[in-house]
This record gives sequence, C-alpha cells and structure tokens, in this order.
Amino acid sequence: MKIASAFLCEEKDVTEGKLLDVGITNVSAPSYPAPLRKPLVLIVVLETADIDKEFEIHAGVRTGETTTFECVVDLKNLAYSARPTEMPAWHVRIVPKDQLHFPSAGAHSIVFVNEGVELYRIRLWAELDHLEDH
Repeated sequence: MKIASAFLCEEKDVTEGKLLDVGITNVSAPSYPAPLRKPLVLIVVLETADIDKEFEIHAGVRTGETTTFECVVDLKNLAYSARPTEMPAWHVRIVPKDQLHFPSAGAHSIVFVNEGVELYRIRLWAELDHLEDH
C-alpha cells in the first residue's frame, strides 16, 4: 500500500470521485492555533499483496521536529472492496476539513504514517489572514 498523491482542495473540486481543480500550497487563518479549513484528498494505491490486510493511515501536522497526529484514515474495508478490481487498485479518500490543526503561522508539513513508516508528506505555509478595514 502506498499513497500516490495527497493535496488540499475545495470540497466543490471533488465530485463523484473526479478531481476538478487541485493544488493548494498555503493556508491562512485569522489567528493560531487554527484548524485546516480545506478538505484533504488522499489517493491510496493497493497492490495484490495488500488485499487481505487492514490499514490505518495516521495523519498529522509536523512543525519542526514535532508531529501531532489528530486523524486516522481507516482503510479496513478498502482492501476487501478492491478484490474484484484490477491491480493496482486506486482509491480516493477524503480527510474532512477541521480534522488537523496548525499551532502557528509558518512552515509546516502534513504527514501520513502507517505502522511507523512515513508514506507521504505535504509541505505547506500557514499565514495570517490580513483583513483590510473598509
């Protein structure tokens, strides 16, 4: 099992398993700590050897050397659903917005780990919303 890709997007960009527009590399909030306000899409690939395994991918925010895991993507039924398909089998999973939290503005990564092995990392820049007075 591996993650082929992961990215932030708007909810409207994922419809019926199709991706319309993707590629957010920075996030903003009026203050920190702040939740991630965009859904996160994972494209998970299963090989034949993965079919009878149960997987959990732990998603967390890494700042410097500190990682806080706040979300688990449960893939227990995913392997079984892949049995009738061709291999490798590609599956789209969504981590809902507000599941991960950034402690501060600045450089961060969202990491995905299975059994202690990092599968994928997204580097992001978190910034403060600068609202202009009108």
